[in-house]
Amino acid sequence: MSIPKKLYKYESVSTQTLANLKNGQIYFSLPSQFNDPFDCSLPISLDLSSDSLTRFRASLLERGNLPEFSAKQLDGMSDSSLLEILDRAMHETLGIALQGKGVSCFSSDFCNLLMWSHYGAKHTGFCLEFDTSFEPFSKARKVKYVDQFPKLNAEELVVDTNYERALELLHTKSNAWSYENEWRCIHAEAPIAYAYHQRALTGVYFGSQIDNALVEIICLTLQGQNPDVRFWSGKKCSDKFGLEFEEFFYTPHIKAKELGVI
Repeated sequence: MSIPKKLYKYESVSTQTLANLKNGQIYFSLPSQFNDPFDCSLPISLDLSSDSLTRFRASLLERGNLPEFSAKQLDGMSDSSLLEILDRAMHETLGIALQGKGVSCFSSDFCNLLMWSHYGAKHTGFCLEFDTSFEPFSKARKVKYVDQFPKLNAEELVVDTNYERALELLHTKSNAWSYENEWRCIHAEAPIAYAYHQRALTGVYFGSQIDNALVEIICLTLQGQNPDVRFWSGKKCSDKFGLEFEEFFYTPHIKAKELGVI
C-alpha cells in the first residue's frame, strides 16, 4: 500500500508537546511505554517448512564454530533437540533485531472521534499534519491488524538473517485497534527526539474543546518559524456524530490591535 500524502499525529497539550513543536521534533518511544501490553511484544511461534531443520543443521555445520557441541554431535542430533536450539536461536536473533528500536505513531485520519478522545485529550489537544515527502514520514509503514499472533519463519530469520518479518512485528496489532488507521516510523534508537524539516509540518487541527489561549500560544510559536503552516479550528457537527474543521488565519493580538480588528 502506498503511503498517504499526509499523516497525522494527535497530541495533548503539555510542556513536552509544546517544546517538541517549538523545536520541530517528534519523539520515538520505547514500545514498553505504549498503552497496549501486546504492542511490539507478541508471543512468537515457529513457522517451519519441511526442510527448515535440514537447512539449519547444514548452516550450523558450515559456520564451523560450535561452542556448545561438536560437528559430529550436531550431525547426529535428533530433530526435536535441534528444534529446541532453533527456537532459542530465533528468539536470540529476534531480540537483537528489535532491541532498542524506537517507534513514533501516526494516523491517516485527522477527524476520528475516538482518536481525539484518546490521544487528543478529550478534544482539548491538537493534531499535527505532516507531508510524507519528508523524512522520517516518507519511511512510515502501515500497521497490520490481525486476530491471531503471527508466526515467524525461523529459517529466514536465523539462517538467512532476513529481519524483514521480524520488523513487521513492530507494525502488527490486534484488530481491536483498527479504528486508529495507524502508520508507524521506526528509529534505530529509543527514546530519542528526531528533528524534522520545518516544511514537513503543513497543518495544525485544533480540538473542539481546546482553550483559546493555547491556540494562540501554538499559532505564535509556529508562525515565527513556519509561516506556511495552516490552521484549522474544530467543532462538533450539529446534525451527526462527527467533527468539522474550518481553516482560519491567525493574526497576533498586538497586530490585530494595530489594525483595529479588536
